[in-house]
Amino acid sequence: MKVVALLLSLLLLACAGGPPPDVYAVSVGKEARIPVVLSGAEGVSGFTLKLSASGPARISGVYLTPGIGYTMSEDKVVSAVDLRHYWEPPEQDYTLLRILVTGVSPGPASLVVEPLRVDDDGGHPIAMPRMEFSLEVR
Repeated sequence: MKVVALLLSLLLLACAGGPPPDVYAVSVGKEARIPVVLSGAEGVSGFTLKLSASGPARISGVYLTPGIGYTMSEDKVVSAVDLRHYWEPPEQDYTLLRILVTGVSPGPASLVVEPLRVDDDGGHPIAMPRMEFSLEVR
């Protein structure tokens, strides 16, 4: 198994290119698009991720670049395949998807991205840790 050192970070669109905040702000009744950026891979051919939110935030959907084939099950498992070769070297950072999160009521919440499968362009597994991120619904 080929192991690639990765950095998975969620970035708000307004902070693109900068470090992720310690806590992501989401407004009650509003939807925030939070990009999931994968760094350090030699291309990505596909992935399966389990998404979950706890507290007063709900995952309302996902957005992927047009041309990326994907499905999302009722239990928030997202599977995607790079049909148009968007996630290719020499790029170093790949925006895999944007998670659409809706604030339900004020309070702290969390968002978890659990990788079930991530493959490089050769079809080899990429080791990727489970990540948990803090949200504050206001």
